[in-house]
Amino acid sequence: MNLEEKVVTEDTDEDTSVYMLMDHYVDLQCILMAADRDKELNYQLKILKIKLAGYGINAESLNLTETL
Repeated sequence: MNLEEKVVTEDTDEDTSVYMLMDHYVDLQCILMAADRDKELNYQLKILKIKLAGYGINAESLNLTETL
């Protein structure tokens, strides 16, 4: 990898991180502002499971087994 490729990769990684953080922030704001928070939370989880499945990740394996 040459220097130019490295700079592009680092910029892309940073852009991706910023996008992901903004996406999480908006999702949390939607939950907070929802009239029915449980319904919104379940919707957000459904969307996230779909996104994870697109990367071949089974979200069910990430579920907590105990109440925190």
